[in-house]
Amino acid sequence: MGGLAGAPSRVCYEASLGYGELHDAFGGVAVDGVGTEVKVAHPGHLPVGGVASHCCSPRPCRVRTTLRPGRLGLRTGRRTASGGTFGMCDRMSRATCPYKSGGTTFTDVGFTYGSATINDNLSRVATVTVGSTPTTVASYDYLGADHLVGTTLDQAQLNTSVFTESGGAHTYSDIDDFNRPKRWNWERIGGASGGFYNVQIAYDQNSNPIYTLDDVHIRASTSKHLFDVVYTLDNLNRVIGADEGHATGTPPAIQSSYHTRNELWNSLTLTGNWKNRQLDINGDGDFTDADDRNEPSADQAFNKANEWTDRKIAKAGTDNDDYDYTYDAVGNLTQEDITITRSGSPTENSRRGFVYDAFGRMVQTTGLMTEEGPTIVQNHRYNGLN
Repeated sequence: MGGLAGAPSRVCYEASLGYGELHDAFGGVAVDGVGTEVKVAHPGHLPVGGVASHCCSPRPCRVRTTLRPGRLGLRTGRRTASGGTFGMCDRMSRATCPYKSGGTTFTDVGFTYGSATINDNLSRVATVTVGSTPTTVASYDYLGADHLVGTTLDQAQLNTSVFTESGGAHTYSDIDDFNRPKRWNWERIGGASGGFYNVQIAYDQNSNPIYTLDDVHIRASTSKHLFDVVYTLDNLNRVIGADEGHATGTPPAIQSSYHTRNELWNSLTLTGNWKNRQLDINGDGDFTDADDRNEPSADQAFNKANEWTDRKIAKAGTDNDDYDYTYDAVGNLTQEDITITRSGSPTENSRRGFVYDAFGRMVQTTGLMTEEGPTIVQNHRYNGLN
């Protein structure tokens, strides 16, 4: 079967089959992207007189999308959302999609656009519903043609938006002149407990975030913020520092006694490779704790394909962790050798291996001590859709 040679000229229904087919003027039958015939579900009625099969005009229709197993993937069936005559609908746009919720049970997931509204005219989803008796689970607000500015999770009673409403008028105080969010928050609707996510964002002239202020996570004893972040960027707009804690001042900086975490990329190559990365995981001002990271430039190596081949993480004193990486010709990581050195002597050697199929998908992971045979840790299988 081939795709439609021209625009669909008719839809033909066969009562005994329970579905219809899209045909063009030359008799061609529509297929989807994987070559499976498009089946059009019957709208629930036959013409007066009980004719067993018939054809009609497939004017663009609001549709119901039904997923059926196909030979190569999923067949897509369609029927009118209103139950009216197929050729009398408004236009083609997805209205519902059955979702398998266990066993052979399917739950309808519906998409509504609002009747005779701007959302309807622009084909913007206004609400998402679940169930044969629709229950609204999500609602959306827009600015302009397609800028999403508000999301409400109706069942969970949660809301995020960048505007306030008063007397039917919207004030967009949480976006700037370039439509970038200046504040992003999630709040409980009608609850006294307030929001659980509330972050202010500031940008430089290149639209890079330069700091974020978290107004929710606060030290109980001092009322100081825990997770404000001040970013440092180089002349190529790459992040080379992310300092976390309590920020004050203009521009904000993390107070010296209230650091939570600090991460530095002190030496990036022209292609962005990490030559010297340091991580102070607890904000105590050094990089020598057990969970800290200090990766000296001299101990990091990359090949001509910018693949990381040798990596050393310096620990306290002479302790370090060494990683050697091996890749195949197309860049897949195939082997990782790890040497853990403590008090000047190797204390652990291990190796992991990774196997891929002809499509570059990982199908097996092995792990072993280097003196032992490979042990299969994981096997992975994929369907035709990956």
